[in-house]
Amino acid sequence: MIPTMLPILLISRTNKAHEKFIDAFIKKHAIHPSGIVTIEKEKQSVSIEQIRDIQKMLSRNTGQIQLVVIHDFDTAREEAQNAFLKTLEEKNDHTFFILVVFSDTKILPTILSRAHIVRTESEDQGVTMIQKLGLLKKTLSLEESLGLTVHITKENALATVDELMVYLNRALLATQDRKGFSKGFAQAIETKKLILENNTNHEYSLDQLLITLFHLGILPTTIDLPEEKVIS
Repeated sequence: MIPTMLPILLISRTNKAHEKFIDAFIKKHAIHPSGIVTIEKEKQSVSIEQIRDIQKMLSRNTGQIQLVVIHDFDTAREEAQNAFLKTLEEKNDHTFFILVVFSDTKILPTILSRAHIVRTESEDQGVTMIQKLGLLKKTLSLEESLGLTVHITKENALATVDELMVYLNRALLATQDRKGFSKGFAQAIETKKLILENNTNHEYSLDQLLITLFHLGILPTTIDLPEEKVIS
């Protein structure tokens, strides 16, 4: 049982996964549609003004069970997150909060320490993006790999980069060519940074990473790794 004022930090890579969790949560707690408030980011981030609007709304609550869902909360700047902390400090015994994020790396420690963290499971029951795209096939060509990423979503591009980083890290321990894999790992880190922080076109950035991995001889893969779930 999650205490009412303990916010849920919902870490999810897909819309389908977090929508499924939220729908189940609403049914479990019998929350009426009129008591559900959904906040979407304005332009590039969740703003402090949006958080203050939530505070005003809660102050008018007469006792109805409410659910406040804030999407892309990891885009909120520090001032907005601090404003949310003040919201938690107020007595709102009838309100649930779900903060939907792609990653918890940009969430203030003070919020993390007060949140119930939930990670959604993949809709593909453990099938990873690099498995779905076939990026570890030993017969993979560069042209084929670039064709696989056409129209890939930003969240799936980031998931693919994360999984490639895990693969590269494991490969470092299983090969003598540490220099090549180290360069590939460094490029993967830079690719993730470009997509997350610089808002670079995610499809182009992923393609550039794949081209680098092919040029370094990392793809197509030539090593066998013990079977392991790449992302838990």
